[in-house]
Amino acid sequence: MSLTCCRWTLVLIATIVMVTAIPDAQAQPPACGFVPSRTLRGTDTLTPGIWSTVAVLQPGQVYPVVAISDNRVNVAIDDAFGAWVNLTDGRLRGDCTDRFGAVPAPTRTPSTPPTNSSTMVACLFIPLGPVIGTDTLNATANSSTASLNPGQSYTVFALQDGKVNVAIDDGFGVWVDGTAGTLQGDCAQFAASDGVYTPQPQLGLNPVSAASCVFVPASATVGSASYIADPDATIVNLTGEQAYAVVTLTAQQVQITVDGLFHAWVPATAGHLLGTCNTLAAATAVALDGARLWSEPDVRTGEVIADVPAQTGLIVIDGPVNGPIRLDTDATGDWYFVQVSSTAQGGWLWQARLQFTN
Repeated sequence: MSLTCCRWTLVLIATIVMVTAIPDAQAQPPACGFVPSRTLRGTDTLTPGIWSTVAVLQPGQVYPVVAISDNRVNVAIDDAFGAWVNLTDGRLRGDCTDRFGAVPAPTRTPSTPPTNSSTMVACLFIPLGPVIGTDTLNATANSSTASLNPGQSYTVFALQDGKVNVAIDDGFGVWVDGTAGTLQGDCAQFAASDGVYTPQPQLGLNPVSAASCVFVPASATVGSASYIADPDATIVNLTGEQAYAVVTLTAQQVQITVDGLFHAWVPATAGHLLGTCNTLAAATAVALDGARLWSEPDVRTGEVIADVPAQTGLIVIDGPVNGPIRLDTDATGDWYFVQVSSTAQGGWLWQARLQFTN
């Protein structure tokens, strides 16, 4: 057997172990753990590269820390596989100093989240005024407290019963009233369970009241986070004859929001529109030379779906989302999820391969 064959065999085995590993629910928490603030892709190499094996880390789960280097942390996925991720994409928990020495607290600098995007980005809570949080969901005489500063961005780790759990600079998490601030980024991920999203009206968000266009389903129906049919996409149950604020629309589908956090696509034929809706039509574009549709906004983990001839009409559904654009370097670029106007085929397209027409 050739060395090339053996190398690919080892990568395949590592990937299978990574996917099938099941965390021990009864295991004791690690002495030093890392808690991702969002869904992360870790690699088995300190610097991601073409040969890196990828593992997916789930937000809120505690992963044992194996090593810390250059603002990167290596965590154990299971007994056989470790993955590197950025320290700034989560928080350390437990006694990490004794084993790894002084670890500088990562600076959480909020970035502007992609508009109208279901791709996971950091979820941030920004207090409107001074807020006192507690380490328990419901405050008691024994609860520890922490003060949050107005206007400062805090990473969110959970949503429950109208309350938000946020991380303080030292990694200490506290619960605050969701109406005491605003949320930014992909926060809907924290209210989904088993693929079904639970609307969060307790957070005080009422997008319908300010909407110029609403969609009213004719009867109870289901909305999906994915524009194209995807059995793994998160869904939400919609009530018939109830108005939902429209985010954007195409000739075939309408994207609505159920609570200001979660966006869902619904067939346009499932109900009717009310209000001024023409300004919400999705952006249009044409494909340029070398355009290809990808399954993900990432040339490393995605697959080519189809080549798109130059000057083909496109409907822009989602984006921009930043992701890798080359296999041989760490270069990244903005991607858009588009639909081919003539065939309704959908996929991710690198921004350099399209030209907007409106």
